[in-house]
Amino acid sequence: MQKLPEFRSFLELVMGIQEPWHITGLNVDTENCQIDIDIDFMTGAAFTCPKCGQDECSVHDTRDKRWRHLNLFQYKVYVHARVPRIRCPQDGTHQVLLPWAREGSGFTLLFESLVMELAQVMPVKAMADMLGEHDTRLWRIINHHIAEAVNSQDLSNLESVGVDETARRKGHRYITSFIDLKTCAPVFVTEGKGKGTLKEFLEFIKSHGGAPSKIKDFSCDMSPAFIAGIGEYFPCARITFDKFHVIKMMNEALDNVRRKEQKEFEELKGSRWLWLRKEKNLKQSQKEKLNKLIGSKAAPQTTKAYGISQSLKRVYSSNEAEWAELALKGWYRWASHSRLKPVVEFARTVKEHWNGIINYFHSRWTNSILEALNSLFKAFSARARGYRTVRNAISAFYLACGKLKFDLPRLTPE
Repeated sequence: MQKLPEFRSFLELVMGIQEPWHITGLNVDTENCQIDIDIDFMTGAAFTCPKCGQDECSVHDTRDKRWRHLNLFQYKVYVHARVPRIRCPQDGTHQVLLPWAREGSGFTLLFESLVMELAQVMPVKAMADMLGEHDTRLWRIINHHIAEAVNSQDLSNLESVGVDETARRKGHRYITSFIDLKTCAPVFVTEGKGKGTLKEFLEFIKSHGGAPSKIKDFSCDMSPAFIAGIGEYFPCARITFDKFHVIKMMNEALDNVRRKEQKEFEELKGSRWLWLRKEKNLKQSQKEKLNKLIGSKAAPQTTKAYGISQSLKRVYSSNEAEWAELALKGWYRWASHSRLKPVVEFARTVKEHWNGIINYFHSRWTNSILEALNSLFKAFSARARGYRTVRNAISAFYLACGKLKFDLPRLTPE
């Protein structure tokens, strides 16, 4: 059996401390539950230039620094070192790269790795309380690594994009997210909504290997701002209007008919979800109640609107693009001549956006993944009771997606 090395050597091993670095001191403060580890470099050591990579650069001066490390048992651990600045003949004076921490951070890389792991499963404020740190400091770690991961993306193969906005807080504060429809990964998230976000997205993909001419498809709702932005900045892209957005608008028209008619027919009160939910999701008692309402002819206008909505859903269930277009034309004639004002208005909307709706039967793109991500983000936001800054909210959206890869040491073996 291999003998356990002395504790100092053991710490160097588990912390990955290698020459010219070595641990020179260890202090245990039992009263404050704190361990301080001193690290230094060997006398006469030379370092590599962080700019050009030239070896054997001599030390110019040093600065004393401290980093929070992972806890050891119930003790907080801090690493102390005098950090050298080297003199490079080509690039001048620069601080060396440290194996245990990034420049400008007050935490070791392993501690930051722990923060990024926990941030994906718990609110940052709760994590801050658990780790004994202010949440603002932890948000700096999170925002840094989110930005690094987002900026490292290669978007040269990006062809199909979904775009949607979601409220980040009350008062019409929005963020707009763009995802790769093929990989379901978030590509770009920005503050605000509307046409301007499409211009920001254009500049972002151009700086990450993408090109507007390569974007062949966009999936979005019928927002005039999105339509105008895609048309101006991505002229080669085909727009597909989200299937679920279209169905939602039909449901709203149906519910408006029901609301108006229930003033005359009290049987309709409390029946909203009977008409709006998918039939397969209704309980047997609810199905019976719905069939009774339809069969009794007590609400002819709502029943008619319900039939039109069911017909539209059958159109969307088609796998044949040609048949679907013919069926949608038939549906449009029925809806536009229904004499139900909300349904007629919705039918006009369908006619105005005809090509984008028909494109669904060719592209089959939807924003379902974006709707799911928006729901995750809202759950994150509710659990955290909101975010103080828009940057924190954007980082939280990326965390909710769980698709980014961070360049950090692993806390557990693969």
